[in-house]
Parts: sequence; C-alpha cells; structure tokens
Amino acid sequence: MYHHTILLRNTQMANGYQNDNIIEVKEEIVSCEKDHPIVYINVPFGKIMRCPYCNQAYKRRLIL
Repeated sequence: MYHHTILLRNTQMANGYQNDNIIEVKEEIVSCEKDHPIVYINVPFGKIMRCPYCNQAYKRRLIL
C-alpha cells in the first residue's frame, strides 16, 4: 500500500477560479481507489497526473 500526504490548494484556471484538490506525494508511484478499481499512477517530478477514473490530481513534491 502506498501512503501519501494530502495538501489542498487552489489553482487558478484561464476561465476563472477553480478549487482543485491536488494531493502532493513523495512516492513515484501512488494508488487511487475512490469508488473504482485500484489504479497505480506514475507521478514524475514537475507534472500533475490524474486518475483516469475519478480525475483526482497528484503532484510529486521535492524532498530536500
């Protein structure tokens, strides 16, 4: 089981302001299983990846 730290933040979109939950993770691979089959998502540095089922966003954070 992969564990991740949840950090909620607001992101500004071109058409206005949208509240988008982005889960910041330390791991390269995370799992998502919100009311759908479990999915493993590769999250490279500098990119926001989304679950294909629920559209949950994941971003990998730098560890200093």
